[in-house]
Amino acid sequence: MGKFGRGRYGLPEECALTRPVLSMTGFGRSEGSDDRHQLSVEIRSLNHRSLQWKGRFPPHSQELEAATEAILRKHLTRGALHLSIEIHSLEKRPSVAFDEEMARLYRTRLEDLAGRLGYKESPSLEYVLGLPGVVERLEDEPEMGSLAGLYESVLTAALEMLVEGRQREGAVLATELRGRADVIRSCVERIESRLPEVKAEYQDRLEKRIREFLDSRGHAVEELDLLREVAIYSDRSDVAEELSRLHTHIDELHRILDQGGLLGRRVDFLSQEMLREINTTGSKSADSELAHLVVEVKAELERIKEQSQNLE
Repeated sequence: MGKFGRGRYGLPEECALTRPVLSMTGFGRSEGSDDRHQLSVEIRSLNHRSLQWKGRFPPHSQELEAATEAILRKHLTRGALHLSIEIHSLEKRPSVAFDEEMARLYRTRLEDLAGRLGYKESPSLEYVLGLPGVVERLEDEPEMGSLAGLYESVLTAALEMLVEGRQREGAVLATELRGRADVIRSCVERIESRLPEVKAEYQDRLEKRIREFLDSRGHAVEELDLLREVAIYSDRSDVAEELSRLHTHIDELHRILDQGGLLGRRVDFLSQEMLREINTTGSKSADSELAHLVVEVKAELERIKEQSQNLE
């Protein structure tokens, strides 16, 4: 198999096939049984920068716990998972155990107490059996070795349900991110269309101030000097490169959303890159309308960054 190349952002170029976008939150549950046991698995998933899990397992189930990590990593790469596993025996063979030492101790103490109080009767067996710790009900422990195959099957089914839910939520998130990217592009285009007016307005204000200043002192305005000042302002406030890179980042965001797969870190990276460009644009723009558009873009980028934390 050939190696993938590296794209503009230093990230591997994935195969062209579209894959589902996955959220990191979800729920899955499944159950199954063999001829001796019934087993159920419930999984809840929340956001996390890596894959971590913890579980509530029945006693004596270390073998199942040891197999869990490998099964989880076949299906998921990120998320904080909580597993709850229940195992019930279908062959009910309850039994009891008697603690004879505890029973003798009870009887000795009770007879001693009865003698000191003047009672001649010894405690009955029925009474002693009813005292705490004398009788213990025993339940069959499940045979974990024979449960390994059943556990993997049930856990896999619960994971498939979880992944399906994460796919549905991921599709919703992807649609929302596309919408926010379109809002940002609209703001960038409005900034681009506003820039010529900003430069023209600055030129008018500058010429007016210079003329007023020189007229008050009886001097004429040199057109060349005025053009030089406007050129200096235009160069200092030029944001063409920043806006061009913003368009490129927006195109890349749409591309990876269409491509699908593991997007969380990539979307977060793009939002940071776009934030850097729009901050530079804002620092170069001394216009209230442009400042408002910059704030709007930054607000959308903050929402994109927040949503990237929900993506696998």
